[in-house]
Amino acid sequence: NFFRVNMADENQSNQPTDRFRMIRILSMFIIFFSYYWNKPTAPPREVPHRHVTIDNFLSAEQHQQLMRFMETQLTPLPTAIPKHQTPTSTKWTSMGEEYEPLADGQCLKPYTALNEHTRQCTLSDDAVRIKHFIQTGGYNGWKETAPKLQSRLNSFTLQSSSSSSSLFESDEFESAVEKICGRNNPYFKPFPELSFSIQIPGQSVPMHLDVPFFWPATKYQFPAWLLMVMQFSGLFQQQRIPQVQAVVYLHDWPLTNASNDAEYAVFDGHFVAYDKGHEYKPVVIPARPRSAIVCDGSEVVHGSSTFLPDAPSPNALDMDMENGASSYSIRFDAQTQRWTVFTDNDNDADAATNLSFSWREIRASMVYRGWCFADKEIMKSHSFHEWSEDLTLDDILAVLKKHLIHEMNAISEEKWNALDAYQKANFLMDTFVKLPKSESRIPVNYCSWLEKVPMLQNLIC
Repeated sequence: NFFRVNMADENQSNQPTDRFRMIRILSMFIIFFSYYWNKPTAPPREVPHRHVTIDNFLSAEQHQQLMRFMETQLTPLPTAIPKHQTPTSTKWTSMGEEYEPLADGQCLKPYTALNEHTRQCTLSDDAVRIKHFIQTGGYNGWKETAPKLQSRLNSFTLQSSSSSSSLFESDEFESAVEKICGRNNPYFKPFPELSFSIQIPGQSVPMHLDVPFFWPATKYQFPAWLLMVMQFSGLFQQQRIPQVQAVVYLHDWPLTNASNDAEYAVFDGHFVAYDKGHEYKPVVIPARPRSAIVCDGSEVVHGSSTFLPDAPSPNALDMDMENGASSYSIRFDAQTQRWTVFTDNDNDADAATNLSFSWREIRASMVYRGWCFADKEIMKSHSFHEWSEDLTLDDILAVLKKHLIHEMNAISEEKWNALDAYQKANFLMDTFVKLPKSESRIPVNYCSWLEKVPMLQNLIC
């Protein structure tokens, strides 16, 4: 009896040890998995993507003028990713993945949206960046559900054909353009629009490429997500047209010393660019008011860290159909001198939310873009709206399919042919698109994995 009692005591005393041992083993597995997952599979670029930072790009007077312009001419600013999309492509709006929406206009398949032209559900033009942001949690590695993450990436954006482009005629900017375009493409033609954006606390710009342009294929003929696949594949590189983008910051953050990088840690919302490749540490640049950052955004993966990340998630923008809002916008109130978020309803009057911010509490930017040309006459005469007829949707898919099957051995022809159009599109994005993992030690958003187990997702996320 004495022996049995002592053996029982020994077993009981070993139980906590066994539990701790299992915890240690599990922790070591997670650390090993994270290290292996984050290990680069390719060497860094020998020549990093070029970028130029211009501090005090805007004078104090120009800064105030642009703020007044946004207040009076650009209000309201709609959300960047509305539930219904009006794609720029008029030739091919999909690769055949369209399907009928529900009676209320909802599209049930992930990363699809109602096409206002065809009234069919198709992959969103922003499918690449949305998918990556939800799967990884973005640069900060948020572990949240898809609706919460949608609210984090769905900032407010509006394009304008304003004459503000005269701001980009300085010698300093022209020197930056020459560096980005390179000697082989000395001629620069600006886009016809400027893009203005506002992020509210808790939001960020997901890692992405700007929509690329190819000589025989642009966003005016093909879905934007397919152009992204073409760019990431590297198979159409000889036909790509280099670009320049300048991001100019317009917010008015309260800073004691604007040249002191430490002060920007309070706001975060830094510009992030993976100049050496998506598997390597990025360049992180504070979003200094009045500064400009110039790069080829269609070549270097870029985005931002979360602006004021400790702020509550902006869940009022969860884009949940149950709340009756078709979309959201942000509007400037001259009396209160604040930007207020409104729900834009289809049937009822628009309603103000409780989200309201001053210029010191938002992250605001203006983006100026253009193309780089080798020939001045071609630059003057070329129209991207006109289709050259040199490349069709079938041509593009044939090139990608051949590379997948015969070069990458990523899938057999039999399996490829068995996929429907929606599955093929997702396979193309999953295989070719290479965007960075989050900076979190666990670089995946496990909350997105648990959507099919709602009880567990609610418990953990």
